[in-house]
Amino acid sequence: MSGFLFSKKFEAEAELIIDIGSKSVGGGIFEKDSNGSAKLLYTAREPISFQTKITGENLLSSAVKSLSNLLLHLEKYGINHLRTPSGQKYRIRSAVIIISSPWHSSETKLLRLNFGKPVTITKSFINEILDKEEKSFENELKGSARSKNDFCQLERKIIEMRLNGYSTGEPYGKETENLEIQMFNSVIPVKILEKIESLVSRYFHIENFIFHTFSVASFASIRESFPEIKDFLIVQVGGEITDIVVVKKGNISETISFPLGHNGLLRVLEKICSNHPRCSLEALVTLHRETGATAADKLKVEKAIKETKSLWLDNFNKAISNFSDEAFIPNTIFLFEENPYSSIFEHALRETSVNTHFTVKVFGQEMADKSIGTGVIAQSDPILSMETDFAASVDQSSYINVQV
Repeated sequence: MSGFLFSKKFEAEAELIIDIGSKSVGGGIFEKDSNGSAKLLYTAREPISFQTKITGENLLSSAVKSLSNLLLHLEKYGINHLRTPSGQKYRIRSAVIIISSPWHSSETKLLRLNFGKPVTITKSFINEILDKEEKSFENELKGSARSKNDFCQLERKIIEMRLNGYSTGEPYGKETENLEIQMFNSVIPVKILEKIESLVSRYFHIENFIFHTFSVASFASIRESFPEIKDFLIVQVGGEITDIVVVKKGNISETISFPLGHNGLLRVLEKICSNHPRCSLEALVTLHRETGATAADKLKVEKAIKETKSLWLDNFNKAISNFSDEAFIPNTIFLFEENPYSSIFEHALRETSVNTHFTVKVFGQEMADKSIGTGVIAQSDPILSMETDFAASVDQSSYINVQV
């Protein structure tokens, strides 16, 4: 265990950033300066073991094992060896956890209230409205789930609030006859949240846990990095699920998901290997990218990738087509997928029928790593870098944070 044998006087403050997806879990140790900027000191990432036949139970079991290995790595090789320029050890008392699908469920909703007379808006009044919506969302999930999970709030954001038709970031204490609230709500099964907190606390003495969804973290980061782009899509190809965030006029308009991701392609490619000892999924993808190759295996790979792209694209087109009829589809897509697979999904998005003018930006090194300082031992990890910047600046975000 770290941080128990030394007094605060002789230790510098640092924080954990943990990224939990369905392909891998990543983690880093970072510190903030007096200006609120963050610097990653150490990073690590553990893959979640690939499952040929996926179930909720074996995916969760694999994720928990990977998270445990990650935390052991961060403690043994990270915090125990990190020192400030003056030789101080670091202590960690807080953790920011960024969670992707399928570990949570989210919804966006537009609430419209007409009071018929001026009503003063208070924080307790808004929270009462949002509490009712959250409970309704939880009951809906319980009714559709095979097992009656108990849920708790992961994240709750007011994306935009309008009083008498005018947008405001300071609504409290003002009167209005008409109220509109664009909200983002996310819940997580209690057993998953408790497991995460328990595992992290086993390795670090954490006093404060802060949870966010990847949807909100990526949205806020892209909005900050590309202020000139007001309308865009975020497409995150996860291991088992693809998440889509629709952003209009600088705010989250809708979130959409479908149950097909990165691992769907791997399962098709695995059939080609047929347990051959010299065959690997990475080798098959490399073969796909080679030009001029005409081997029978390459033709099999091309066919498998074409079929998988077609199936994934069908799901994508249906998801986007179900988006609100009155809404236009933004032309810019920010794609989150790891190499070498990102090019496959990038090409698929350029072939979609819902918008033939998409500009696809693959999130990578050139968009991140601002948090990596000189002279530190952190390895490049664009996702962790982005999430660290988000964690350091979230208090300054322009959306209203109503997490309770």
